Amino acid sequence: MCTGLVHQAVWSVGENRNIAAPVLLAIIASTVPVFALVACYFYIGSARLDKLLMDRQLSPFVDSPFVWLWLSGPFFVVSSLLGLLIAVFAAASVAAYGVVAAKFCESCQSFMGSGSKTVTLGYLRAFVRALRKGRIDAAESLLQGPSGWEGEVRLYSCPCCSRGYLEVIAKRKVRLEGVGYTPPREAIDSWLAVSRELNASEVERLRPLLERG
Repeated sequence: MCTGLVHQAVWSVGENRNIAAPVLLAIIASTVPVFALVACYFYIGSARLDKLLMDRQLSPFVDSPFVWLWLSGPFFVVSSLLGLLIAVFAAASVAAYGVVAAKFCESCQSFMGSGSKTVTLGYLRAFVRALRKGRIDAAESLLQGPSGWEGEVRLYSCPCCSRGYLEVIAKRKVRLEGVGYTPPREAIDSWLAVSRELNASEVERLRPLLERG
């Protein structure tokens, strides 16, 4: 039975997509630096730490009162615990999302590879209409169009049976307001516009165009 390399290396704990394994590894990886920092803080001790901070080479950094506040015992412990909780939640969420978002062929027990191409807004709309009507021939023609940033066409295919999915991702620019002294900035928001399952022959028709894109 054909099995993907990612499945062998990471998700071999379970027969299918095992979420617990990568989440556990991500949590361990995120907590080790926090515990190491706390251990170093208490190992150095407050007296030796004060002497270290009085070093003239570090004076531009330690002149700020926020640095001394952060290095005070109670505030350091509270901030470290808060950082630990944030790190654990973020790492676990990203790991779980990565497993769920990965396309998987249940018949072959293999993760699907992917290819993509960015498209303009006009081609994005045409892709959505074509896939909703099942016009794979129209999608094949549209893949030869110009590239842009407003959309992305992604092809996922099984390395064993060649079946897969074609997805169209819509994108837009959004303005994020700054907090405090942080200036406003632009970011890209994206969402799934349409998804269609493909048979092996349809995948073989589209794959060369997406690999070139």
